[in-house]
Amino acid sequence: MGVAVIGMGLPGVGKTTHLKRLTEELDAVYICGDDVRAEVHGHPAALNNPKIIWEIVHKRARKALMAGSSVVIDGTHIKRRDRIASIRACNSAESVTLIWYQAPVQVCIARNLRRKRQVPEAVIRKMSRTLRRESPKPFEGFDEIELISTAAPIY
Repeated sequence: MGVAVIGMGLPGVGKTTHLKRLTEELDAVYICGDDVRAEVHGHPAALNNPKIIWEIVHKRARKALMAGSSVVIDGTHIKRRDRIASIRACNSAESVTLIWYQAPVQVCIARNLRRKRQVPEAVIRKMSRTLRRESPKPFEGFDEIELISTAAPIY
């Protein structure tokens, strides 16, 4: 039986950089909402039909876990209901670890400006406010939460 790792944090915080490395270390299946959006809609930033996108992500996670693989789910998971949905999708995992990537919002905005696909600054700020209101709580169902500060440069 595999383990599940769910990444969360603002755009530009460094989730994908770290989670892809972690996927290799764990020999896990990497599942990213952006990748599924690109498959379904032809572009990773397409925001239509998020429910369908995350149903696909969760279905892939369940399938990989049932096959005995570990999974890494990459997404912002800013809203509690989104985290809970991903955690529940991984209920057959040996354990579910939530990794909360943290950096000041200004750092995330600055990094975002260096990306090919940028998230509007107003959206990042709104997500930051939402995250302050809906920070992870033990009742959400994860077995462990790991906090990773990415305020320093990510290489």
